[in-house]
Amino acid sequence: MKDYNMRDIIRKILKEEFYNSSKMNYGDDSVTFEFKDMSVGKPFNGKRNVFFNKLRILNGSYLAGENSQVILKGNGLELEIPPEYFRLTKRKDSGFVDLNIIRKIKPSIVDSLFDDTSYSDNTSNDKVTSTLIRSALKIAFKPFWKERDTIFSPGLRDIHTIGEKTGGDETWSIMNFFDTKKEVQAKIQQKWEKEGKEDNLFQWLIKTFKEDETFLRELIEMQWRSIQNGYETELYVSKKLSDNIGGNTEFFPPGSIMDRYNSIDMVINGESYQVKPLSYVKEVIQQDGKKYYYVNTYGMREDYKRKDIDYIVYGSKGGKVYVFPNKKYYVKNRGEVLHFEEPKIY
Repeated sequence: MKDYNMRDIIRKILKEEFYNSSKMNYGDDSVTFEFKDMSVGKPFNGKRNVFFNKLRILNGSYLAGENSQVILKGNGLELEIPPEYFRLTKRKDSGFVDLNIIRKIKPSIVDSLFDDTSYSDNTSNDKVTSTLIRSALKIAFKPFWKERDTIFSPGLRDIHTIGEKTGGDETWSIMNFFDTKKEVQAKIQQKWEKEGKEDNLFQWLIKTFKEDETFLRELIEMQWRSIQNGYETELYVSKKLSDNIGGNTEFFPPGSIMDRYNSIDMVINGESYQVKPLSYVKEVIQQDGKKYYYVNTYGMREDYKRKDIDYIVYGSKGGKVYVFPNKKYYVKNRGEVLHFEEPKIY
């Protein structure tokens, strides 16, 4: 592995420290809006906007494109929007952000914006998307669809569950992950193009989920292979940390509000942890004696720094567990991370 230039590393650390400081203490150049409700606009030039309606400023002043951060509060949500992605309407009583940006910042908002009626019988949509899959599952397995409650986010429960695969009592359905896996979407798209092009895609997908048991099983097995290692790693790591740290431990199951919306897998003695699988970790010593840790993982995200997470944890079944503070690291890509603080190792 090629060492990073020390000047680049120092620059990233300083930039990160500045960001973390401004995150905790919103500066004078940030602005906080309160909104009453959200809506999604019609497609235009291949894009859709999410509108935040009936805005009023709670703190700061809005300076188009010049604020350090735009914070939106409402409907039990708090969103931090990079200023370059936020715009006010001409009347200035609503603001809007590109739907694709919202998906990256807060994927769960899609649940609030789209429902079964998003795809009518007359839709010309010819591409399998995450939203279409989720809407079709909701109709195809309606008796098993549960809305958000005090523990779980909206989704299917008690059918084709994780518990059935592990011998445990997890009620969250493996099908809930269909909208996150590109390979599943591609497999559905391929089947649609081969046999369903004369039909309405949405209605065809509902019928396929309900009636083609063989195909559904293939999708479930593909999805389970994708999430099995991560799920089993989380269980192993949670037990390892609980046994070594002790105290009050709470593990959040798949589909829980804390896991899906807040990216928190567990809390021990009031401190929160996000768990990631570990391929390997390497300690790298620089010429000046300073060091960093190179971590090879899967699914790491830069936006964890903006969440209320105390520690990033890496582990694999039967191996050591590395616990890093959720600060002073650089996400090279979703599989490679450089940590500049010492980990605790269990």
